[in-house]
Amino acid sequence: MTAAFGNYATDILSQIEEGNRVSGKMRFHGYHRREMFGVLPSGKHKHDVWWTGMPIFTFDGGKVRDHL
Repeated sequence: MTAAFGNYATDILSQIEEGNRVSGKMRFHGYHRREMFGVLPSGKHKHDVWWTGMPIFTFDGGKVRDHL
């Protein structure tokens, strides 16, 4: 991911906490500088090259125990 996208970044759009679990809607983006999934680089940034995800983290005390 970081090889294909320069200035790779993640924006947290929303976050939810329930007990020892935290989840958030995130937008990932960067400059498309190398081929990825068969798509040639565009050199464009952010609004042209981005996707969303929603990872779930489980905590044990102050440490991340799980990442789904």
